[in-house]
Order: sequence, then structure tokens, then C-alpha cells
Amino acid sequence: MDDGGGRKGGGLGITEDGLEVFAPYLMNRILRRYNASVDRAVKDAGQTVPRLRALAALAAHGALTVNDLSVYSVAEQSSTSRLVEQMAGEALVTRRVSGEDSRVRLVELTDHGRTVFETVFPRMLEAEAQMLDGLGAGEREAFLATLRKILANVRQTPI
Repeated sequence: MDDGGGRKGGGLGITEDGLEVFAPYLMNRILRRYNASVDRAVKDAGQTVPRLRALAALAAHGALTVNDLSVYSVAEQSSTSRLVEQMAGEALVTRRVSGEDSRVRLVELTDHGRTVFETVFPRMLEAEAQMLDGLGAGEREAFLATLRKILANVRQTPI
């Protein structure tokens, strides 16, 4: 079916350009490929993308509640709770009672967890560099600024 502009499409605004002009589709495709490359790169170190997101969040922000860790590591709270349990069993993180509220438990990196993170994080940086190859410094900063604006638009929590 011709959309009047010489392009064929299946209705609802989808043209022969297909999903290549639909931002969520492109973001999902990109992140799926990025995560697959990181997953392959860190598998020999016994790590996975969700573990690295949690380690990175804790390295960047210090001690976090499980709820905040789930936001920063882009995972469901229940999945994050299970992950923290596993990582605590491997001495990557510890859990302690908050000094401000005894009902709150904080998760933080152990020295071993920090060492694992510092060993594996360069592989994430390499995957990022490959993903952004060909972008100049200005393009990269504009891209990151755009991503931050999009995040602000869809953010459901203050962090």
C-alpha cells in the first residue's frame, strides 16, 4: 500500500523504512547486541551482564538499598534481591543495616567485589568503544546528552 509519498507500508505509519525509524526498536537492537558482546567478553571471569551492572552501580554510587540498586542496574527488584543473595554468597558484596534506619539494608562492594569489577569493567569499556566507533567527541557528547534527556522523559524514580 502506497502512503501517498511513494513509500509502501503496512499501515499505522510503518513504511518500507520499517522499524529503522522507530527509536525504541533501534535502542533495543543496539542494547541486545551490546549486552551479547559484553556477556561473551566476561563469561570466562564467571560474570554476566546483570552482575556487572550491579557491580558498576555499587562502584559508582557506594552502598545502595536493593531498591536503588535495582534502579541503577536496570533490573526488577526481585531479580536484584536474588542477585545480591548470590553475590553475597560469593563475597562480592556485603549487606548491612543502615545507620539511619534499622529497617533498611544496604548493599556494598567487598574488596573482592571491587577487584572483580576492576578486572572485568575494561571489557565493558571495550564493548562500548566498539559500539561508538566512528563518533567524534562532539557527536558522542551530543548522543549522551540526548540519552540523558530521554531518560529524564521516561524516568519513574528520582534516581
